[in-house]
Amino acid sequence: PLTQLSLCSIKPFFEKIGQYPRIVFASSLRKTALPKSLGILQLLQLVNATEYIADSGAKNYLEDSLLTSNGIRLKWQNWPASLSTTYDFDIRNGSGLNYLARWPERLGEFMNRIHYSNSRM
Repeated sequence: PLTQLSLCSIKPFFEKIGQYPRIVFASSLRKTALPKSLGILQLLQLVNATEYIADSGAKNYLEDSLLTSNGIRLKWQNWPASLSTTYDFDIRNGSGLNYLARWPERLGEFMNRIHYSNSRM
């Protein structure tokens, strides 16, 4: 299924940057998933997380105050505009995996240009 395809494609990405995270399936942590922000909060609490890094798409649904009022620090991915103009597509809507597939030799440069902000973009 799609989950297995995602895992097979993301593991080489992490290996390429020397990271070996423990992968935990949400379905193994909870019996019932809550919607959107409540579901994210539920998962964060189940793994005792204290920080959540939101991607640019989360600005359309994430309730910041729900996380912060529950002690979760929130950071937002901030893709510098220069990345969008350097390449032939809008990298802010892409992913590290997409970038790795297109320009494997420039992965380090890409990873060093990702920034995080405490405020929504």
